[in-house]
Amino acid sequence: MTYAQTNLQLFGQMRQAGYGDQDLAAVRRAYDLAMRVFSSKYRGSGKPLLAHLVGTASVLVSLKAPVALISAAVLHAAYIFGDFGDARGGATEAKRATLQEAAGADVERIISRYDALQWDSSSIAEIHAMVGSMAVNPA
Repeated sequence: MTYAQTNLQLFGQMRQAGYGDQDLAAVRRAYDLAMRVFSSKYRGSGKPLLAHLVGTASVLVSLKAPVALISAAVLHAAYIFGDFGDARGGATEAKRATLQEAAGADVERIISRYDALQWDSSSIAEIHAMVGSMAVNPA
């Protein structure tokens, strides 16, 4: 499967997967903020960071994930790489408020949990060991 790299590809994929207008509108709100905070950010490959974020969301669409998780994927690096105009790294109350206003409190909570993850050799091994038991749509 080829995953989306642009917003139009992502929205088309969502339509094909059966997501409704409200779902697309929610992801669009997240994408609109992502365009602002990641406009000058690039990956080591030279590709825009936004393409990575959309690709991550696309993987979740292929898994029929909840729309809040898809929206969070579009913004998952906001506290790490996002430019909110304050020249400060990390999560702040102002950034949290901006994310909540644009994408909702549930999306901001997912992003905060992602931001709090420790990325080192032992935590990555622990996460990898749990992958089989993780659910995209928890009951």
